[in-house]
Amino acid sequence: MTRGGGVQSRCLGVTLQLLLAAVLHQGFATVAPPTTAPHKDPGRPEKGHYAVTRSNGTACLLASMGLQLNISFNALSQNKTVQDVVNLQPNLTKASGSCDSDRASLQLLTDAEKTNLTFTFTLVSYCGSFSFPYSVPPRFLCPLVNDSDS
Repeated sequence: MTRGGGVQSRCLGVTLQLLLAAVLHQGFATVAPPTTAPHKDPGRPEKGHYAVTRSNGTACLLASMGLQLNISFNALSQNKTVQDVVNLQPNLTKASGSCDSDRASLQLLTDAEKTNLTFTFTLVSYCGSFSFPYSVPPRFLCPLVNDSDS
């Protein structure tokens, strides 16, 4: 047996074979990408009826809707994307808000005050004057104009 640099060639051959086997094994090994557990489908959301009232008790905003949130975020600590689908439960949701002459907001607070959704509606009054070669009742041009204006 010959020596090469203080290592017997027979040992060097075994080392190369083991190293080559390890590289080939790693090359053919399949590594599964990180995945999230499948979420439970919460089904169709239950419809809730929400109202915002002025100080005199008249409603300024009414909403009737079922709310389903599709949530996805990157969990850096787990090195994966987390996805979930959540329905808001109307019986566990508190509605509040405010009304101004050109704006109304609806705030929904749910899940032990963990989820806070705010919807803001702004009146856009860009309906000034229109010019058409034929007569069109104003209610079709701008829904904010009364029929009595025509």
